[in-house]
Amino acid sequence: ADAVYTVVEEQIKAEYFPGVRVLLEGVRSRNPEDIRCRRYLLLTYWELYEYELIYVISEELIKLDSVNRIEYEDWLRRAELEGKWKRMYEDAYVLAREGKFREALVILRKIPVSAGCYRLVEVKLVEWENMERQHRPKSYTSALGMSFVYIPAGTFMMGSPSSELGRSGDEVQHQVTLTKGFYMQTTEVTQGQWQAVM
Repeated sequence: ADAVYTVVEEQIKAEYFPGVRVLLEGVRSRNPEDIRCRRYLLLTYWELYEYELIYVISEELIKLDSVNRIEYEDWLRRAELEGKWKRMYEDAYVLAREGKFREALVILRKIPVSAGCYRLVEVKLVEWENMERQHRPKSYTSALGMSFVYIPAGTFMMGSPSSELGRSGDEVQHQVTLTKGFYMQTTEVTQGQWQAVM
């Protein structure tokens, strides 16, 4: 068992996951040392976000070690859920590589803070938000001929000074911060545009 443990550890360091899977499938013993190997792998793979392998190992441990069955069933459930979130992250990563940062961010923001891969998500959120800002057009015209300009995030003073002529009582000046940018039409919506959209 110690020899298996050492070989597995070396392969983990090399991130040679297919080799580890083959090795695991070749060791089907109920020996406590072999079970210890697998328990070690659960913790190691968790740190490496290898949830598919955690699932495989947990299924095997349920068969081999009935005493700790509840613990392994919990690993199974967690691996299934974490695997789903990791796949979402991977889908978003593919979109980002294609330059589709907005679509990638939509997926990324659905991954909860409790996800094991959220450390990766946090880094990419900042990186892709910056990239999305850089690639965002300053203006565009829709298929209906509606022209829009981009209003960036920032801070400004809303309202009018008390010295302004014709000022209403509800125009008190105050600071407003926009945390996210948005597109605004350059003109008011025309009746034709409203009918086309509605």
